[in-house]
Amino acid sequence: MASVLFFFGAGASRSYNIPTMNEMVDEFEETVKDKPEFELYQRIKKIQEEGYGETRVDIESVFSVITGIANEIQVKDFGHTPYFYIKNNQFTESEFKKEDVENAKKLVDELKVYIKKTCIFSGKPEEKLNIDKMGFESLFRNLNLENKHNDDIDEDYYLGWKAYTTNYDLIFEEWWENYTPIIDYFEPRANPAKKFFKVDGPIKENSYIKLHGSLDWRFLKESNDILKTTLGAFTKYSVGEEVMLYPIQQKDLYLHPWITLFQDLKFGLRTISQWFAIGFAFNDEFIREIFVESLKGMDKQLVIINPSAHEIIKKFPDNVTNKIVCLPIKFGDKYFAKQFEDFTKQQKTLEFTIKTTSGRIGIHFSDDVYGGMEILSMSDDKLVSMQPQKDHVFFDQAFSKPADEEWELKTNIPVGFVHPFEKEMIIRIAIAENNPLSAEISYAGELLSYSDSPKWNSELNSYVIEEKITPDRLFINN
Repeated sequence: MASVLFFFGAGASRSYNIPTMNEMVDEFEETVKDKPEFELYQRIKKIQEEGYGETRVDIESVFSVITGIANEIQVKDFGHTPYFYIKNNQFTESEFKKEDVENAKKLVDELKVYIKKTCIFSGKPEEKLNIDKMGFESLFRNLNLENKHNDDIDEDYYLGWKAYTTNYDLIFEEWWENYTPIIDYFEPRANPAKKFFKVDGPIKENSYIKLHGSLDWRFLKESNDILKTTLGAFTKYSVGEEVMLYPIQQKDLYLHPWITLFQDLKFGLRTISQWFAIGFAFNDEFIREIFVESLKGMDKQLVIINPSAHEIIKKFPDNVTNKIVCLPIKFGDKYFAKQFEDFTKQQKTLEFTIKTTSGRIGIHFSDDVYGGMEILSMSDDKLVSMQPQKDHVFFDQAFSKPADEEWELKTNIPVGFVHPFEKEMIIRIAIAENNPLSAEISYAGELLSYSDSPKWNSELNSYVIEEKITPDRLFINN
């Protein structure tokens, strides 16, 4: 049985140069700016941005309106409450202009072409491998808290998960299939090389459910079957359109295959307690409501991994926010691996750059934290000896140099913390002599503090630079 659930949004593919749903709004606009339908697109976009704010408008919200116009939806189709509001305020029920309907149909067709082109990674294989390493490899390796080697895949990656996505791209499955087959609703039929969608019970673990369809799913023309095929590959089957839900309409969720996929999501949320939403903004009201209802269950926790996590949590009702953890980091960037490792180990890896002419440097931590000991210290490519203690560590210059010559210590120190860490963290960098001393402390590339003015500290009997770092700078309580 799976013990971790992942939900990947467009932000999980962003490091592969696949735009997010918000970015697609402006990018798609560029592709139609010289066409007659551009005016309609701009008009819809502007009204949505005025009503909801630019950050809440994505390609799905814009195309929900465009699809409604293309399908010539009537006021009564909006639902009971909107219909009452429109009638009660005596708004007209006039039909859409014929010109708008025709332009909306063009926009829908152009969107499909744009998405199919945009959702394919176009970089070199070595570039993709490097991005994989910073993203998915870091994610699944750091979830393997017991550091067990998995002989089945010959890697230390965590297994025992269920994953869901609204993405159309093939990024996730292409990475995992280097190690183990991805389980989904597709099974071979007659010809082992061809897989067809099979309606079955919920899949238990190591599965990847694509809630909005995929670039490699195709309807067969002569039946309602869905074929999973390699992009651009020849097949003897007469295939129709891709199986992709864009944009999502709630009425579609009761049709094949969407009803099966969303029932699987509800099953996963009901049976698994630990969830990670990565690069997903929860703008989709239907999916958000599924999460809200599931969060009301016992022992559920949702971790939102997104630079805008603190804004995203505001979309949830107050009665479930105590079960949501905000981790405002960016999946797949150069700091993600260390930040996610820190999260799983309840620590923060601080980066120190210290310059002095003294032969010994001491780093002391306040009582609320303890210094981790995974330290490799270098100065001019020469090893520096260290003496770790319970709440401090000494670094000794282990090479000969003139007494007044400055040397530089660069070291990363994992600092554990007691959760919730509500007080400021006090760090003291100490030397015994009244010599020049400067200290820079950073976390994930962000400068937290810098000082070059040590002061005498009678408690430590040393000249000390004292820095106070508040929890919000390290995202400890979020």
